[in-house]
Amino acid sequence: MAPENKLNISNPAELAKIEEKISKSKSVQLFENNIVEEFEVGKFSVLSKIHKFLFDDLYDFAGKVRTVNIAKGSFRFAPVMYLEPALKHIDDMPQSTFNEIIEKNLEDSKNVRRNRSYFRKVRYKNIRRKKLISKSVYGLDWYKHDGQYSKGKIHCGCGLCKFGKKYGLPTYRDMREKSREKSLIEDYKTEQLNNYL
Repeated sequence: MAPENKLNISNPAELAKIEEKISKSKSVQLFENNIVEEFEVGKFSVLSKIHKFLFDDLYDFAGKVRTVNIAKGSFRFAPVMYLEPALKHIDDMPQSTFNEIIEKNLEDSKNVRRNRSYFRKVRYKNIRRKKLISKSVYGLDWYKHDGQYSKGKIHCGCGLCKFGKKYGLPTYRDMREKSREKSLIEDYKTEQLNNYL
């Protein structure tokens, strides 16, 4: 479902294309006309003004602090409950020019070293996690070799996930949710019984 917009577009794919087109042309204007140079650097108010400049033609909420949680596709933006502290942190950052901010981000990205050992560690972590899921849900190792666990995502269509879908078995998440629902119902019944007595 597409968010409310000034163009009254309800198709998310169509809205995404138009949003991309408008925001790209606006960002070109932002830098070519040196509009960015007029803003006070390193403050949340600047980000708010940039957001308003880029998206004001599309959304009424452009440039405003949101009050609801949002997502775009499978990506979830920062939850509202963490937004205020994060925005205060922006104002406390030491950078005072756009060049300093860009240099800092480039410096941070250079310091991230993702060599072979990093990827091996991530792979082993994923294998351990999937084996744990396999043992807790099905009570056995699903694959003969550990390397087979590293292929694809969990709940993706691999043999581990297809088996549950094919035979109608609940996933670990479903079982956990059912358990949570049972405890909530029990709590509700106990509360109602206490209120009745």
